[in-house]
Amino acid sequence: MWSVSVIARGKARFGCAAILVLMALPLAAQARPCVHYWPQHVSIVGTLERIEKFGPPNYGENPKTDARYSVPILRLAQPLRRCADSTGDAVSVVSEIQVQLKPIQANQLIDRVVQVFGTMGPAAMAHDFTPVVCTPDSVILVSSGTRRPASKRTD
Repeated sequence: MWSVSVIARGKARFGCAAILVLMALPLAAQARPCVHYWPQHVSIVGTLERIEKFGPPNYGENPKTDARYSVPILRLAQPLRRCADSTGDAVSVVSEIQVQLKPIQANQLIDRVVQVFGTMGPAAMAHDFTPVVCTPDSVILVSSGTRRPASKRTD
């Protein structure tokens, strides 16, 4: 009977250790300082991707008549903590941000790792498709490796 309890205790210890490791993962994002919305300038790195979204007049309720948008989304290399603001919004962890780029500039950088310098703000317009939007001052190419085929995601 004693050997059974040792095995059970060993499994319990392993289970507790696994739970502690899983609980610590969000803490890694929390350990980093948070960033504020405008006017604070940020520098963020990630892969620029494109998603297709429906626009006016019905934003997907009637796809035959709705406009279609090609939206540049930056998938962050590391999650970003957005600070709480004066409106009562809590601290949030962000892993993707819509980047306000002109289509010609976005097309040159799709599926590439880039560094974006600019300011962030909350989604405020109908064409803002992520909770946090970045208005870039500049975008630089970080990785000039082989470009993957253009990705088109629809969410």
